[in-house]
Amino acid sequence: PPRSPLFPYTTLFRSASRVKAAKRVSNILCNTRVQDIFIDMTADIPDDEIVDESASTRTHKPVFLVFVNGSTPIISDGIKLFTKSAYSHAAIAFSSNLKPIYSYNMFYNGKSGMTTESLTSYKNNDIAVVAFYVPNKQWDDMQDKVDSYISHKTRYDISTIFQKMLHIDKKLIDSDYRQVCSTFVDNILQAGQIDLTKGVNLPDPGQLYTASKNYPNKIIEIYNGPASKYDSKQTD
Repeated sequence: PPRSPLFPYTTLFRSASRVKAAKRVSNILCNTRVQDIFIDMTADIPDDEIVDESASTRTHKPVFLVFVNGSTPIISDGIKLFTKSAYSHAAIAFSSNLKPIYSYNMFYNGKSGMTTESLTSYKNNDIAVVAFYVPNKQWDDMQDKVDSYISHKTRYDISTIFQKMLHIDKKLIDSDYRQVCSTFVDNILQAGQIDLTKGVNLPDPGQLYTASKNYPNKIIEIYNGPASKYDSKQTD
């Protein structure tokens, strides 16, 4: 590439040279330390300028957090009002197609407590999906925790909602299987040694979402829009 006339010893960073330099830096980092990867999926970057970077699928697996801007009268609107967040529901999945999605509901398909959801259950509500990689052992521990909920009797803990309204941040004794959606997601993350909210006992969906934005080099927001338009192929 030509030299800059103002800085003769500096190579002009054109498209091709930017990609070449980024790949070189990526290779150096890969050989010296564990990579913290962040790609802004909303940026207007031509496909040929996106550097191919990934965690090793031999040692790490992905986790997906789903946040829903619910439209249920009273419940969703009340949660958004008191938490001052656009998101009234949180859930977790372990595959890019978001099948299945695990969460807690007050009432879902005739069941209260831990539920298995799908994108279609969110209809055309806006959702945000964030993703990150964890070591295989932590991923397995999180899956085991989900399985423990599936094998136990669970119920939605409405008292948690009232505690949030009164700004009381205290877990109930023996409350492992009495949860709301956001505390359930937090418990699954904690099983994988992940503490997003750093000591908040009863995080709400908005707090989990905001906390995920505090780790831009580890957690990637891969989608934000109508649930019906989520495309797992784009995520892959």
